[in-house]
Amino acid sequence: MARAFISHSVKSYEHWRANFNSRVPKLEDLGVSVVAVLRDTDDPLSVWICVDSDRTVGEAILDNSEIERVLQESGGLPPISVSWVT
Repeated sequence: MARAFISHSVKSYEHWRANFNSRVPKLEDLGVSVVAVLRDTDDPLSVWICVDSDRTVGEAILDNSEIERVLQESGGLPPISVSWVT
């Protein structure tokens, strides 16, 4: 099990967060536990998501071509930055 810190910007935090929350059950079904969702204090349109996951599963989710569509629909903005820690 590893922990990932994922960050990216959003157009509207409220819109993005509602969309993200609706996807949490699917993440949990895949074995991903959302630990925290945070906003940058200097830039409230910059979000950080902290998750626990098997790294192979997490990387497969992030490498899926569908992620770009999901990011766009949710109001997320590329690039996505990911840091894995143990």
